[in-house]
Amino acid sequence: MKITFQQNPEDHVYPVMHDKTSIAKEFNKRQQKLWAAGNIKKVDFEQVATVLLEILIDDYNKRHGSRKRKVNK
Repeated sequence: MKITFQQNPEDHVYPVMHDKTSIAKEFNKRQQKLWAAGNIKKVDFEQVATVLLEILIDDYNKRHGSRKRKVNK
């Protein structure tokens, strides 16, 4: 996993994760949404870590979230 911030002049102005994994795609999608919405004022390691933690927490909740029992009637 490699996260870069504008290595080349033509790169995006927000951090980008270089990989073809699902976490990289989700990270790039969320970063692009934050940038388009104007929620990012400055880019630092805390902002990048927050996005990564949100992705991991969402994934954990999907896998291990509370499962409701179905009641047979």
